[in-house]
Amino acid sequence: MSVSRMSQLVIRTSIPTPLRAYLSPLPLVATLARHRGLIGQFTSREIVERHRGAYLGAAWNVINPLISLAIYTFVFGYVFKSRWQEASDGIGGQAIGGAFVLPFFLGHALFHFFSECVNRAPGLVASRPNLVKKVVFPVEILPVVGLLSSLVYPAVAVGCLLLVQMLLVGSVPPTALLLPLVVAPLVPLCMGISWVLATMGVYIRDVRQITVVLTQLAMFLTPVFYPVDRIPEQWRGVYMLNPVTIVIENARSVMLWGTWPNWLALGGVMLFGLLVMQLGYAVFMRTRQGLSDVI
Repeated sequence: MSVSRMSQLVIRTSIPTPLRAYLSPLPLVATLARHRGLIGQFTSREIVERHRGAYLGAAWNVINPLISLAIYTFVFGYVFKSRWQEASDGIGGQAIGGAFVLPFFLGHALFHFFSECVNRAPGLVASRPNLVKKVVFPVEILPVVGLLSSLVYPAVAVGCLLLVQMLLVGSVPPTALLLPLVVAPLVPLCMGISWVLATMGVYIRDVRQITVVLTQLAMFLTPVFYPVDRIPEQWRGVYMLNPVTIVIENARSVMLWGTWPNWLALGGVMLFGLLVMQLGYAVFMRTRQGLSDVI
């Protein structure tokens, strides 16, 4: 090869896309819109495969929340005779235990959604090497599929809660129609965390065990088993910095107490959730190129 030909050779290297290129919401929205059909197919398959081989199949999506509600009603309502202060005013302090079970079960259902998204996220990509190694497959939709499939439990649980509330209390406040708007800020928050943990779970396999421990700790630091009023006043402000706490407390307000939510606090959680979602998407897309080499 002559010197003149060699001088014309250009060495091309693969330069990773900078993180700032994914900080715009337009690529995120375009990705979700472009792959919406694939997301729907994988979500349906995920829901069906959860109970594949079981005799009752998808019926377990209804049976599990009902069994949980029955157990909580018996243990906390009849054995411990626990009461929720707001319940005594809002739903009449029902003697059969609704005064504790209803607010507890609603908080548990919402936190269950959050914890399931977080705990499953580290394995969403790591457990699917066949999809990661396919160049044409958009692996960034896997956390989206995991989140949508996790929505089944809280949706069914809220339906069961409405039925039990009608039986125990006899009515549901009109503000219950606002529940989807109140819970909405949890979606982008969980989505952003899922994207970050999904890519971390490939590079650091211990992340899955760490998230399980942290979510268990977070459950006791979130007013699921107790009202915010039980928290010492000097620590109450710190508790209210938890975005999950804000969502749960406002969900109880509209669903059980019949009062309007704190739109300002929910708006802050929504903005924070959108920021976390955008950053999570940027981190995932920035590290996506190396996933197939590590997995």
